[in-house]
Formats: sequence, C-alpha cells, structure tokens
Amino acid sequence: MKYPSGRLLFLFFSLVLLLLSGSVLGSAGASSEPEGFIMSDITDSRTELSSLQKPLFFDQTELVFDDSSNRFLWSVSSSQFESLLSPAVRTEELSDAVLILTDSLPGLLDLRQSPSVGFVIYDDSRYYMGNVVITTLPIVRIFCDEFIGDEYVKGKIQVWDPDSAALTESETLLKIRGGNTRKFSKNSYRISLKNSDYSKKNKVSFLNMRNDDDWILYPAYNDQEKVRNVFCSNLWLETCGAKNWKGVRNGSEYKYCELFINNTYWGLYALGNPTDKKEIITDNEKAVLFKKLNWSDEMMDIESSDLVMPGYEINNATGKYAENEDLCWELLREYYQFLRDNRNNSDALLSRIDVESFSHVSIFLNLVQGWDNGANNTGIKNEYLCLTEKDGNIISMMTPWDLDFTFGNGWVEDIDKNNTIPYCYTSDMNMPFRHGYLGQILENNDTDLADIIRKDYWELREGSWSDEHINELIDQYEKEIYGSGAFVREVERWPFCTSNNPEEGLSVFRQYVMERLQACDLYYALP
Repeated sequence: MKYPSGRLLFLFFSLVLLLLSGSVLGSAGASSEPEGFIMSDITDSRTELSSLQKPLFFDQTELVFDDSSNRFLWSVSSSQFESLLSPAVRTEELSDAVLILTDSLPGLLDLRQSPSVGFVIYDDSRYYMGNVVITTLPIVRIFCDEFIGDEYVKGKIQVWDPDSAALTESETLLKIRGGNTRKFSKNSYRISLKNSDYSKKNKVSFLNMRNDDDWILYPAYNDQEKVRNVFCSNLWLETCGAKNWKGVRNGSEYKYCELFINNTYWGLYALGNPTDKKEIITDNEKAVLFKKLNWSDEMMDIESSDLVMPGYEINNATGKYAENEDLCWELLREYYQFLRDNRNNSDALLSRIDVESFSHVSIFLNLVQGWDNGANNTGIKNEYLCLTEKDGNIISMMTPWDLDFTFGNGWVEDIDKNNTIPYCYTSDMNMPFRHGYLGQILENNDTDLADIIRKDYWELREGSWSDEHINELIDQYEKEIYGSGAFVREVERWPFCTSNNPEEGLSVFRQYVMERLQACDLYYALP
C-alpha cells in the first residue's frame, strides 16, 4: 500500500524525533556495551585485579570506594547527570584504560532506588570489574587513625561539591557530639578545622556556606524522613534569622551530603555550622550567649544561693564578660530577677527583650510544633539566649536549635524506637512559645504585643511562608534526600534507623506542613 508523500515525510520526521529523544532521555536507556561485546574476549587474555590501589576517576571525578558494600560512589551534579554518557576513565593502576559499562546508566528518576551499574576497565594486560552507584549529593570523606569518641582526635576532611566540581580539604580535630543521640548507632560529629600542623584554626567555606573552622555533621538517625532539623533550621535562618534588633544572621545552615569514614560508607548526613557568637555577637559588644540544655525552671533557680544557673551553659562572651564567668552568671541571674520583680510592669519587661526576635521565635516554633524547644507548657529548652548591654540596659534575643522533634514527631523513653514516635501530634495542634519575658507580657494583656505577633505572622505568610515557597523548599529536599538515592543507601547502611517507605518520599511530611500552615492561619486570624 502506498502512502501519500506528506504522510511519508511525517513518518520520517517522527522516526528521527524518536531516535533523538532516545539519545537525550536516557543515556539511560541503552546499554553501553559495544555491539558484539563478549566479556571473555577481555578476561581470557588478561590478569584480573581484585582491587584498585590507586584512585579511579570517571570524567575527572574521583570515585569513592566503600569497603562495606564493595562498590564505588560517583557524585555528579543534577545538571551534569542529564548529559551523562559513557564516561572517560583514568587510573594509575591501568595504562590507557578502556571502560565498558556492563549495565545501562539509570535515568534521573531511577536514582531513587540507588541502582548499581556494573563496569569493566582494562588495558593490554590487566582488567578490573566493579560496580558504581551514582549520587547527586556532595561527598564528605573523613580519614582518622584513632577511634572517634568524646574527646577530639586528629583527622582529615575532604568535601567534594559536584555542582562546582571542587574538592576542599583540611586537617581537622573531630569528636562525637549530642545528648541522647549518642546512644544511637550512627553518631553526630563536631569538626574543628586546623592548619597542617594543627597549631591554628583553619577557616574554610564548604558547599558555599560561611567561611568557618567549626562544623557539624548531623545524622538525622531518628527522623523517618531525615528532613526536620535541616528543613526547620534552614527555614528559620532564611525567613526569620535576620529579624532582630542587630540585623545579624541568627541561626544555623545545613546542606545534605553523604559521608565516608576511612573508606566505609557512613550514610546520609547534613553538613552545617553551629549557632555561635561569630555572627550574633561582635567583639566590641558587652554580651554573653547562653545555651539552654534542659527543662530547668529559671524562676525557681534564681532563689538559689548558687551563682551558676542550672540548665544553662556559657557558649561565648565578649567585652568585660569574656574572661569572667562569674560576671556572665551574674548577668543571667539579674536578667531573671528583673522579670520576677517586674511581672506586672509590661513596659519595663518590653525594654529588656528584642520584640522582633521573640515574636518570630514564638511564631516559628508554633508552625513547626517545636515542643522540645519550649513551644509547650514545660519551659525553655534548646534555645540560645543572647544578653547584650546597650545604653545601660540589657536586651535579649533568642535562637532555636536542635529542631528534630518537630512537625508531629514526639519523644519517647524507648531506645528501640530511637526515642521517637512519628506523627504522634495532630497537625492542628498549636504550640506557641509563651515563656519568660514574652509569656509574662502576653499574660498581662496590656500591650500591643499580641497584635505585633499576628502582624509578623501574616507578613511571613504572604512572603517566604507562602504555600508556593514552602512547597519549593520541600521539592528540593525531596530531590536531595530521596531523588539522589541516598535514602535507600541510608536504610541499607543503618537498618534500625527510623525510616518511612521510600516510595512515600516527603508526601506525608508535605501534607502535614501544609495543614500546619492552615492551622496557623486560623490561630493568627485577625480579630
């Protein structure tokens, strides 16, 4: 049967388009084995290498070998991945090495399942057979000859950023950090960067974060979606962190990565910097940054004759407080004694707090349900309190930290459950921060503070807390946690970690966050 010439032309161009789309969409569709390839043609005439003692590079990127799974991890940027074909290969182990992929490269969506790709590399006399897994996350490598425990030990850290194709490294001291999380199989680490002979601090910028010598590797072991502390910390920093009387960046930033310790895969982590005085306090101020660690009762404790206030530790101090701990504790005691003596004087209490900072802390902790941070009836915990002398007065501002028990998750005294009950709170449960000075002023009900809090909420809601922006943030975290395949590797490496079904991704979390925003809309509705 003959077709009209126009239809023949249409079929011809359709076939061309199909072939082109196949080459674009999936380096991923076709096998990289050459036509007529027979593995025995390589293996029968060459000596097999059981392992590689020299680094292996694909397209100028060093692959990281995991001793525990006997496979490599190849970190590439999401944008680079779309154009991946059979990569160029290089290793000092083989001269003029040839690479053949014995499995198809996965498509970007297929990375979620962490598929393994087989390969063989060979030269004239030897060959090596291996497997590689692709990730779109940065890779952090730590090398340490000593056991990493409660005291700092010497080591080295390398951070590979696939987006900039840059490797940043430094000598470091490192130790385990955290409270209850120390009981978990997978630990959190404190990283203190040093110069080559460990005699001085070494400030470095990792993954385009601030230039610093002090870093944290956060494990998210007890979070079923591995998202809460990173999402909440970054959301606070981005949307509320600079809303304070100093206009400083008041919070912590985190970025996801995958960690290796001494050539063993350690799982999904977030690399970040701690909240500290470096941005909150300047050296020419008279200020102290306190860290609240537990549920101690400030109003009971100021009646004690002890100078030190339980539940607090001095994080840092400047000016006349820098070298005098007694002065620091006297400042904290005087701050709460003033609250006790002026309960009914709202104007006096307002003079001692940074209203903008406290308002946003209350709003933020209510949104995220930060009950472990004081968004409940128990008291103040997991907050930084900065007290600064200004014009003969003391002005305070607060910073939330350790935000893993948020968005529905609660704590339980059960190590087998990793101390966590997922989604034990309902999404309509509000938990505003109402303690200390802020709580007393609101209780007095004789100021405009409640109206200020409502106004601040709606400014956020109409801007950086819009449904659109929050969904964009969740989209990005879902790509990083699940889309990279890191979640599957995490559960494979730590089978007893708290985890959801990877097929769910962040769908349940997303719905919960959206419902929290709707509940907050009702809570802060204008009268």
